[in-house]
Amino acid sequence: MIGRKRICLIWEKEKGGGEGRHGEEEELGQEEADAATDDAIRLRLFPFTLIEEAKAWLRSLDPNSITTWDQMRNQFVSRFFLPAKADKLKVEIRTFQQKGEEMIVEFSESFKRMMYLCPIHGLSKSKQVQTFYRGLNYPT
Repeated sequence: MIGRKRICLIWEKEKGGGEGRHGEEEELGQEEADAATDDAIRLRLFPFTLIEEAKAWLRSLDPNSITTWDQMRNQFVSRFFLPAKADKLKVEIRTFQQKGEEMIVEFSESFKRMMYLCPIHGLSKSKQVQTFYRGLNYPT
């Protein structure tokens, strides 16, 4: 969940970029932040995480064609996440094993990182738990 505290964004002017919101400071007041949904906040911040081709892709979309975070995530993943890469990561997740002397905390962090790297893993929460436990060494 994204925090509801005062949000302040500062956009830096891009090299050769146009005017508009670049270089300006915009504050989202407490009242507005409290009323904003996670989707709205994510959609508002997402463009600032993009570079080059991804930024051009976002600009090419029809205005207001994406209204929820799930829509944005699905569109972005289908455009930039290659099926071969997804298949490889899914296999790595299914066969993920705790290494020798690796502490359970380290294994847990590694597992979470693997899940994060493959946003289209398709595993339910219960399957994630099963996969995690299956990857543990018994002495742990």
